Amino acid sequence: MNARRRSLVLIISAAFLVPLAGSIYMPNIGNVSAEFGYTYFIPLTVTGYVLAEALSYLVYGPLSDRYGRRKVYVPALYGFTVSCVLCYLSWSAGILVLFRIFQGLCVTTGFAVGSAVIADVYHPSVRGKAMGTFFAFPLIAPPIGFFLGGFIGSFFGWRYVFLLLAVVGLSVAILFTLFFEETKSDFIEERGMKKIAFGVLRNRRFASSTFLGVSLFATLYTFLVFFAIILSETYGLDSFGIGLIFMGVAFADSIFAYIGGRLSDRFSRQRVFTVGSILCIIGTFMFSLSIGLQLVYPSVFYLLFAVGLGLSSPALITYVLETAPDSTGTASGIYNFLRSTGAAALTFGGYFIIESFSLKVLFFSCASMIFITLIYFCKHAD
Repeated sequence: MNARRRSLVLIISAAFLVPLAGSIYMPNIGNVSAEFGYTYFIPLTVTGYVLAEALSYLVYGPLSDRYGRRKVYVPALYGFTVSCVLCYLSWSAGILVLFRIFQGLCVTTGFAVGSAVIADVYHPSVRGKAMGTFFAFPLIAPPIGFFLGGFIGSFFGWRYVFLLLAVVGLSVAILFTLFFEETKSDFIEERGMKKIAFGVLRNRRFASSTFLGVSLFATLYTFLVFFAIILSETYGLDSFGIGLIFMGVAFADSIFAYIGGRLSDRFSRQRVFTVGSILCIIGTFMFSLSIGLQLVYPSVFYLLFAVGLGLSSPALITYVLETAPDSTGTASGIYNFLRSTGAAALTFGGYFIIESFSLKVLFFSCASMIFITLIYFCKHAD
């Protein structure tokens, strides 16, 4: 295996940890609450993790531009392993929140630095294909995580979820220690980091494409949170049935991410993620109209959204990084931070939209948001 392919395999394994660590815990929230008692600390085990994850994107990207990819990856992966062991040993809900925050701070190198590695080692003519492969595998991690989390939590207890993550994290950390070679050849001086970060933010191509990425990612999380509620309350599906639907859609998303990456090398990045975004708009809008109809209709329209998202994601992140070729780590960090905070804000605000209006209005708002950010991108791309 040549060095470039070895780097791709390693960064995929690290990226896989990000959605796996988030999803595998979710089925066990009830078990944690049963052991420690339900307090305000219980939801903070999720919120604290997500916020730490979002903030760490702002750290790892610029650090990898300054000191190199390897010096960021290796310590963070060992830190993730330690955090999982600490979560396993937690003796109260408050302590678990602290260790989950530590876990969120360590896990995000997979995405924050991984896309920058691809920009380091792959020529622009084949970069989209590599980015599509990079995105395809982590997209199937959430349904796997939900299944493993539910199974392990039911038969062994919630603590063993973190023990499994520790074993997987340690394995990935050792592989990086042994086989990952530095991919960044020119490091950025520390005094220039702030200037570069502000320069990235002032880049109109970066800003407009990032706004589009935020709207797509926020809509994805809206589907993940609220479609699950719809399936349970409106259609009466149990957790197994909900899991099957989400698993099928995740695999479709993964397949089309791989296809989208290849298409973005053959055609322009902009054309591919524009077409994908249009599919997302149609799928989300039609989904808003189909809520309450036979289950096949909202499921098909969610699948259409997932196909569009799969096509868009690798082309869009490749385009974003190419707007800042000398500081791809910083660009990746800012992009992922804004995506994560946007997703958290919309899913939190979604409850208020539902209370004040309806689920249909929530998903119609998501479709409108994607449409507006796509128009904004088309206006400011050149």
